[in-house]
Amino acid sequence: MEALNRETVTNGILEDVIDDLVKPKGKRGVPVLVAKGTLPKMGNEATVEYFFETAPKPKVMVEKDGRVDFRESSIIQQVEAGQLLAVKTPPLPGESGITVTGAPISGKIGMDVPLLRGTGTRFEDPDKLRLVAEISGSAKLRGNGEVEVSERHVIDGDVDFETGNIRFNGTVIIKGNVLSGFEVVATGDVEVNGIIEDATIHCGGNLLVRGGFIGQGKGIARVFGETHIKFLENQTVHGNGDVYIAEEIIHAHVISGGKVLVKFGKGAVIGGTIVAREGVQAKIIGNIHYIHTKVRAGIDPGLDEHIKKLDTIVENKGLVKTRVQEAINKYVEMKYTGEHGGLTPEQDEHLKYLYHVMAHFDEWSEFLVAKHNDLVQERNRLDKHAYVTADQRAFPGVHVSVGELQRKLDKDFNAVSFRIKDRVLTALRPIGDEFKPYEGEGK
Repeated sequence: MEALNRETVTNGILEDVIDDLVKPKGKRGVPVLVAKGTLPKMGNEATVEYFFETAPKPKVMVEKDGRVDFRESSIIQQVEAGQLLAVKTPPLPGESGITVTGAPISGKIGMDVPLLRGTGTRFEDPDKLRLVAEISGSAKLRGNGEVEVSERHVIDGDVDFETGNIRFNGTVIIKGNVLSGFEVVATGDVEVNGIIEDATIHCGGNLLVRGGFIGQGKGIARVFGETHIKFLENQTVHGNGDVYIAEEIIHAHVISGGKVLVKFGKGAVIGGTIVAREGVQAKIIGNIHYIHTKVRAGIDPGLDEHIKKLDTIVENKGLVKTRVQEAINKYVEMKYTGEHGGLTPEQDEHLKYLYHVMAHFDEWSEFLVAKHNDLVQERNRLDKHAYVTADQRAFPGVHVSVGELQRKLDKDFNAVSFRIKDRVLTALRPIGDEFKPYEGEGK
């Protein structure tokens, strides 16, 4: 205790340990812990509360007769100038600790979470904890964490000869229709209260059409986000995200990077071609007249093409390495034997590049093999989980494909889901949360 006192050790002394230590049979010749301080604790991390929907989705209103009313739905987060958008609670320090000499140790402050000001917003306090809208417009939380408010372009009537084509860096709201032959290009969301005829839509956000997308087959919508349309006839939709057609798809062409869902009203897919990366679900697929209807799921041409290219590279990596070494040998011989007057500056740079390639060849090869394996796993995942589902009925004449497997239906199926089971495209009957093969399936 005197020795501890000389070293000014006054806190956290383990007296029981010392009592044992000074006994005749106590520990000797080894270090013994006789005093222990208290570690500081981490404080609460910062939090940000947003007062707008950061990932808005249309709210579908289903009427008693099964029809969908989009009039009350909106994907636009409209805010007014001065409106509070977000409040940050700063991080707090944790409980303090203390050393064995009695010196305090400050508690660790919690992790900070930034509240980032984007365009169209401002902080209303010097501590930058309260973010408000600087202008009226559409609020959005960007992928980099910034909160922004962008001015929207509102068209009170139709897109027609009076307005001309619409090209806008932001959100476009059309209170009327988009007439044939016109074009709407927006980097943000596009919302159409009426119908779209044989027009062209380029949408960098989500597309919401409260009416239908109809015409003579000359219309096309290309959508980066989600697509929500009441009904679709004859036209073409390319959606990077999920495609929701509320009531029916007739003789249309749809390509989706996610799912295609037709679940309200008639919920029918009749004619045309539907292609989805994840799956297709409708109430009814085909009709009693056996109209040619093509439905494909688990399809990702870009993924398959990438795998094919990597197959070729991985299979020939040994040959590539040999060719690189042969080129190096040729340049080295030219450089040091004086043949052909040595190397030109361009050839010398090429030799340096080849040395660099050879030095990192194995690393590059391992990366490509790993990338190839990841893509193959993703392909297998699609094959395993992709589906084509008819909640009520699938008619003969419908062509169903899942991955590379396909079949043409030659009979009626009620409440059926087509999936790959044991490498066979199998018709499964949903029973509770499980799927059981129809009689005669999977053999």
